[in-house]
Amino acid sequence: MGQNTAYAENEVFKKNFAIADDYGATARAILSAQIEEFVLHMSKSGERLTPAEVSRVYTEFFDDGLISDIFFDICRRLYSISVLKIMQTDGEISSSSVAFTDNIFSSAAVEKLCPNAVKEHFSDFRSACEAVFYEKCDCCILPVYGTDDGFFPTFFKLIKAYELKISRVCTVEKPSSDAEIRYALLTRSVNFDGAERIVVSFADKGERLAKLLAVLGGAGCTPAFIYSFPDVYNTDMTEYTVCLRLSDLDARCLAFFLDAALPAHTVVGAF
Repeated sequence: MGQNTAYAENEVFKKNFAIADDYGATARAILSAQIEEFVLHMSKSGERLTPAEVSRVYTEFFDDGLISDIFFDICRRLYSISVLKIMQTDGEISSSSVAFTDNIFSSAAVEKLCPNAVKEHFSDFRSACEAVFYEKCDCCILPVYGTDDGFFPTFFKLIKAYELKISRVCTVEKPSSDAEIRYALLTRSVNFDGAERIVVSFADKGERLAKLLAVLGGAGCTPAFIYSFPDVYNTDMTEYTVCLRLSDLDARCLAFFLDAALPAHTVVGAF
């Protein structure tokens, strides 16, 4: 381990010295060398790094914002060599009991999302969410989107109010119609294993959202949907809920980057 680290360090320094001696070196080559040196420096301690530690050292080392291509590249490199302290999540999310409102659409969603679960009927969606929050049921079913009406803001607010996480989704077709309703299976914890999409929410004036989408777009992550509504506590801010298609990026790597670059966000789900 020490020999490999010493060899890697020597190679980085040799490359940097060569660049320093080359008066025609491009800004890209210099930046690439700086990134390699930073990654090497951060990995030498042998301890797992938290998002706060990585972002703090980065802001001291680089004159650049955290929501940037450079910082995202660094997080991805650090993740690839397993030096980051990654948030642990449940390897298996239980869905042995499900809370839902007893109507034909919710019942159809239950059969698609957790057909073998013990079914607990509730008179309204808030009661179903409370049942999960207070651990009376493992999960609940909630509609989040309809092709006729768009996103359902009331239900997204319930998801956040009861700190629930989207773990699976399905669509239910309306009889004799082309319309569909998208339902979510909600649990108390998030599971990143095998996730192809991650849903996050945060308050913003719009500047960080644009930068975030530009950075992640360069990494192959594209938004599946963006939903927004005014922040109830600050009229100058907007609450954004963004679902990102991960492409070949690992969900835990993205989660670490968001924790470091955008600490005031909430992971709403991964599936």
